Amino acid sequence: MCEIFQQHFDLPDLPNTKDIFYYFIEITDVMFTLSVIEHSKITDEMLNEAKRVGRSYLASYLPEKLDRKT
Repeated sequence: MCEIFQQHFDLPDLPNTKDIFYYFIEITDVMFTLSVIEHSKITDEMLNEAKRVGRSYLASYLPEKLDRKT
């Protein structure tokens, strides 16, 4: 995931960029897993929750707006 972001955006220098994106994936995956456990599928509500927690986590490391690479 980190490599995909780095291909398209100028990311700030972070000492643990790969870990940050790994944790981002794991955090959002927990929301999907909970939805499947509780509802036997990924519900729209849990998809929205996964987006919310993922954005919030990344926002603690990344600026609100990233410049695209040209």
